[in-house]
Amino acid sequence: MSGKDVILAGLLAIAAAAPAAAQRAASFELDGFGTWTKFDESLGFKDRFGAGGLLGIFFAKNVALEGDASYTQTHLESGLPGNFSYIPIRARLAAHLPLGSSYSRLILGAGYVAALYRKNLHESDNGFTGLVGLKLGLSRHLALRADGIIDYVPSPFNGASSNVHYSARAGASILLGSYPPNQDSIRADSIERAERARAESMRLADQARTDSLQRAAQARTDSIQRVEQARTDSIRQAAVQDSLRAAELAREDSLRQAGQVDSMQIQLMLERKKNLVLTGVTFEFNKSRLTPDATKVLDFVGQSVKAHPEAKIEIGGYTDSVGSAAYNQRLSLARARAVRVHLVQLGVPADQLTAVGYGKSKPVASNATEEGRAQNRRVELRRLN
Repeated sequence: MSGKDVILAGLLAIAAAAPAAAQRAASFELDGFGTWTKFDESLGFKDRFGAGGLLGIFFAKNVALEGDASYTQTHLESGLPGNFSYIPIRARLAAHLPLGSSYSRLILGAGYVAALYRKNLHESDNGFTGLVGLKLGLSRHLALRADGIIDYVPSPFNGASSNVHYSARAGASILLGSYPPNQDSIRADSIERAERARAESMRLADQARTDSLQRAAQARTDSIQRVEQARTDSIRQAAVQDSLRAAELAREDSLRQAGQVDSMQIQLMLERKKNLVLTGVTFEFNKSRLTPDATKVLDFVGQSVKAHPEAKIEIGGYTDSVGSAAYNQRLSLARARAVRVHLVQLGVPADQLTAVGYGKSKPVASNATEEGRAQNRRVELRRLN
């Protein structure tokens, strides 16, 4: 097949691809490449390497108008003196045909070439050019490109019947604007994102399950230890049961009295807008979980707060100075939120309560003693309106 036939075939391929292309906003392609040129034998030029650049404008989906130019310095193969610059300037219509599930393209193009010869030779040729290329997409806007080019000159300056030059080139492409990916690549990207999301979801679920099992195991261990201790104490000293019952009755009575006192103090707090420390509201060590005694005190508190639906109340959590400021801030906020959740479960409107963590700030006693630190670990109520 002659060079003219190759170029004609390229034009037919582009004509077949262009009607199916949907119009899009313009996109641009900028290329830099190295090139190797095999000159027509009638010229007697040495085949040499050069470099050049390309600008492409996509005026329709997968169809671009491309212009490129390159510079190659050569000389006569016979060894006679003289250096020549070969500067081909090409304009073509190129179809960029999608390849599979990637940003890659098969490129078919055909158009016009103006060949300039400079330095010791000042001549120009005009002819037709054809291109077959492959663009390997690295991302949506970056690709590697390699092209094979044939330039057909029907009436060359050297008097031959025609000249046919062959060029091979490779370089990098930058794609700007709304350059479209293949539908397969969009689907592949979507599947990859979905797989990553599913893997992350499974990881989080496994972590949550592990944490839940650890908490359950710890709670079971704590429960068994308490039961075993109670059983051992019961066997060792039968009188302990009576003592425990008496202590439990006293504790229940103390909690009831504390709750009643808190209820009266809440009434005064609501009327005078003074802070109220919730006596008896305690938590498990280094946790935001309310103790059973604390929930009983809060039952009385909840009744009093529900009786004043117009009052907006802040629940403030405080800690002692043991530990970092950031840790105590988180712990105090978590404990204030735990009190708020319990009161909401008792029927207090959620929008009536605000939980705030103050950490180890605003101590009411010295942190140098255990008694002082116990007083600083507290929950306070404050009316906001």
